Amino acid sequence: MSRVETIGRACDRITAIYALCEPDSTPRYVGKTVRYLHERHKQHIYEAQKRRRLPVHRWLAKRIDQRKPLVIKLLEYVIPGHDWAARERHWIETLRDQGCD
Repeated sequence: MSRVETIGRACDRITAIYALCEPDSTPRYVGKTVRYLHERHKQHIYEAQKRRRLPVHRWLAKRIDQRKPLVIKLLEYVIPGHDWAARERHWIETLRDQGCD
């Protein structure tokens, strides 16, 4: 049986801002999703195994080949009607300022 998700338009859903991290929790990629984090994590892995065209795909594929764990970390929830893109940019800038790639 699959999980039940709130019915509604995507603009009516909470947006999660997340980071894909190294096994030591060092962030490497920041993204957003309106899906469950574990589903987005699986989608990233699938895309890395099939496509490998974007830098995040190549990084993930390398980790998969090395059998290193892949970590997804919630950074923030953005409620409907608020600017998730601004919050995503905020996290990218903040993590870069902290020395993350």
